[in-house]
Amino acid sequence: MFKNNRLLSTLLLSTFLVHTAFAAAPSPSAYPYVAALNAGPVEISQRIEATLPTSMLRFIRPDYGNVQVLDDLNGQPKFVVFDEPAGPVRKLGTIELSSSAEDSEPKNLLDDNRLTTFSFDQKVEANNPATILVDFGELVELHRIELWPTFDADIKGMALKSGTTKDSLRTLKRETVFNPLIDSDYAPLRWLEISLWGTNITLEDLNFFKKAEAKIYFTAEPERRYRLLYGDMNLDNKRFVSRASEIQDFDQQFNFANGQFNPLAAEDFDGDTILNAEDNCPLVSNKSQADQDEDRIGDPCDNAVEVKNYSQLDVDRDGVADLIDNCKLIENADQKDRDNDGFGDACDDAYAKESVFDKWTGSAGTNTESTIPYGLVGGILAFIAIAGIGITLGRKKQ
Repeated sequence: MFKNNRLLSTLLLSTFLVHTAFAAAPSPSAYPYVAALNAGPVEISQRIEATLPTSMLRFIRPDYGNVQVLDDLNGQPKFVVFDEPAGPVRKLGTIELSSSAEDSEPKNLLDDNRLTTFSFDQKVEANNPATILVDFGELVELHRIELWPTFDADIKGMALKSGTTKDSLRTLKRETVFNPLIDSDYAPLRWLEISLWGTNITLEDLNFFKKAEAKIYFTAEPERRYRLLYGDMNLDNKRFVSRASEIQDFDQQFNFANGQFNPLAAEDFDGDTILNAEDNCPLVSNKSQADQDEDRIGDPCDNAVEVKNYSQLDVDRDGVADLIDNCKLIENADQKDRDNDGFGDACDDAYAKESVFDKWTGSAGTNTESTIPYGLVGGILAFIAIAGIGITLGRKKQ
């Protein structure tokens, strides 16, 4: 009897493990969105690297439990996911500078050390802008550029150009007033040219930050076309075989592009009686179609309910739109800001530049716990000087 029970338990456990390891894939109709691989069938089996657009990531779970790759026969190729959060660009190809002042080391621009500086030669740059030409060595999607001047620098204006090759640079930002922090939704680029105008162009550091990066690797077979299914944030059914910690080898590089409603999915995915194509919040029930800021994104799925935010860009994927996020590159859904300086606690040390930040951005909200109150110090010194003169004159009269 005991042996039979033990045998039965073993069989049940084996059945459970097999069922768990080979759980049935969700039906293609379970995914509200679909994006096609922007390539036709390959002639021979090839390893593909497919990049996911940043705009797609807001519909994909951080654990990739709501993603599936299918071919045109609904075959399921084994795929690997590579995911890297938004953060600093660690490696650059080359950097070219239009000039360099005597005893000024170009390496000081990129050493992330505020105590070292780099100055352009003002004689050379008298009638032309100082330029910094950066080759990232590969295509990158930048989200932020930081150029931190010294406190005594004099930089009036700036402009940006970018391109995929050195000879194809096009205007990215026309000449405008200088700002040390530049946040934008940049298209992929490899080359970036920064032009600066001023009479004393001296920088402490130059930093670049990229958007979150996501890629899927799989083997494409001849005569097959591939598509990515995704979108239901409540779906937790992981179909990938592994999560890679670094870029994988591949034969060809493509994108899953032009995401759209999946024609196989329910026409009213959230069941609020409003068809997906007409619904301002197709994945979350919003029968009233409430849209406080009138940006055509329904309130239940708007990451900036009170501010028009058509792109819904959220680089750090913390649910708070970049437009209002006090820490754009580090996840901080709670938006805590103990010193009320406009920088979330999660990135205060990284981005609060104290008096330098005040000067170059006109911000009145710097870290009062660590910022030196230069105006107050100046006033005290002036008062001491005047008082000293008064005392000296008084002694002479005596």
